[in-house]
Amino acid sequence: MEWFTIILAVVIVLYFVLPRIRQISAEKAAALIKEGARFIDVRSAGEFATEAVPGSENVPVHTIISAAKAGNLKPDESVVLFCQSGMRSSRAHRQLKSLGFTDVEDLGTFSKAWQAHTLIKANKTKSGD
Repeated sequence: MEWFTIILAVVIVLYFVLPRIRQISAEKAAALIKEGARFIDVRSAGEFATEAVPGSENVPVHTIISAAKAGNLKPDESVVLFCQSGMRSSRAHRQLKSLGFTDVEDLGTFSKAWQAHTLIKANKTKSGD
């Protein structure tokens, strides 16, 4: 029983920690978005309607594969994904990678998406864009 508890604890930690290791910083996301990457919020349509990060578009995680197969997302375009906690964006990242997407990044959380937006906005103000 003790081994079971240890193994369960390790699995739970890995489940929540590993996706965050692959996440990019808000600074890197801002740079990619400024270069033309699509900024995709994979939260539900209801969550997106309640509060959206300016410049982002909504493709809920449960529709990401069908959106890709329909050609609404293209394997050769740059994509930055985010959601509320980072779990759905991690899932969407894995799904797109499995479909052959080569330039897809997982930003992770909604708060990091706002940070990226703030960085983009600050850079536009500085440069006069």
